[in-house]
Amino acid sequence: MGSHMSTIDVGWGSPTFHKMGRGKVILIDSILPYGYELLMCDTDMVWLKDPLPYLARYPEADVLTSSDQVVPTVTDDRLDIWQQVGAAYNIGIFHRRPTDAAKRLAKEWKDMLLADENIWDQNGFNDLVRKQLGPPVDGESGLVYAFDGNLKLGVLPASIFCSGHAYFVQVGLYSFSLVVWTLYLHS
Repeated sequence: MGSHMSTIDVGWGSPTFHKMGRGKVILIDSILPYGYELLMCDTDMVWLKDPLPYLARYPEADVLTSSDQVVPTVTDDRLDIWQQVGAAYNIGIFHRRPTDAAKRLAKEWKDMLLADENIWDQNGFNDLVRKQLGPPVDGESGLVYAFDGNLKLGVLPASIFCSGHAYFVQVGLYSFSLVVWTLYLHS
């Protein structure tokens, strides 16, 4: 990519962290016009099985993204219920198809980030995608029209596509609860 990024931990929220996010968005914007689908994930997650068959279930989706949702909205393997996802969409895991709508989103996202170095890439994504959220694409797929009213967005179920935030918050809260409960029992 020619980004000259540091290969050591850049620290969440640091200027290097934000530079890395901008580099990711520049990469997305430069690859989509070539017609390639993108599956991107942060390094703080692990694939326990091949995600491609799941993603293939939603061929009409322009973008499938994870979220910071820590309370499940579904109990099976459907997409999360977009109306119930109150947390941020997490760009730590997402799939993009090279559709016109996804290309427009990538370009506007890149332009937004390059115009203001104080915007975090994930917040910029959320601002753009949520400019218009709804109506549903249909009654069954779980996809929703977003961004400019033409982008078909799906929110990946947190139980299967757990973002780093959801994992660390959930595990942290669970561990804290166990410690408190153990202290309570032994007092």
